[in-house]
Amino acid sequence: MSTNAKVRKWGDGPNVSAVAHQEKQRRILREAGAVFGEVGYHNATLELIAKRLGLTKAALYYYFTDKSQILLRCFDLGFEVAEAALDAALALEARGLDRFALFVERYVEGIVASLGACAAGIELRSAPPAEMPGVLKKSRAFDRRLRDLVQEGIDDLSITPTDPALAVNWVMGATTLLPRWYRVDGRYSGPQVAKAYGDLARRMLAAADMKAPGRRQALR
Repeated sequence: MSTNAKVRKWGDGPNVSAVAHQEKQRRILREAGAVFGEVGYHNATLELIAKRLGLTKAALYYYFTDKSQILLRCFDLGFEVAEAALDAALALEARGLDRFALFVERYVEGIVASLGACAAGIELRSAPPAEMPGVLKKSRAFDRRLRDLVQEGIDDLSITPTDPALAVNWVMGATTLLPRWYRVDGRYSGPQVAKAYGDLARRMLAAADMKAPGRRQALR
């Protein structure tokens, strides 16, 4: 299929519904997130992103005005995914370790479903100067909430005593590598990767008496 045919298949134009337009924007954000993860924001080009989607650069402009707008939308998406995962964890009636493990699992599920969300972690300092204060404010507010969750686990003795900041940085740092290796048609499905990351977080942070098999099963 020619590039022009692929562009037409996207349905560009004034007759595209708002829902369809939004879905296509999300497809672009997913591919852009993968490109940012592989080559970095500053090395990524609109031409490369468009090529990966089978679009022309001109067609890409129908959805986003420039690369910085794509990055900012990736930030928004990343915060949406992270907040939804944390809200789900906080709603769980369980000890801190189980809630934190659920956060990791849900967050990774969101990341692999939309790799553009990873940009919030890997390219935070690439935000346009005018937008940087707002982006940093949202990032720090979320970070505090997540640290509080780790501290709750330490307080209820389900998480081994540690600096909550280190635990949060470890988890969030690990997820930034997902765009570099995760592929939809790869060895592992999204749910499998999410479950594995959640289990790893549980094993890494569990207090000593929580690591016994019988103890873990009783808490699930």
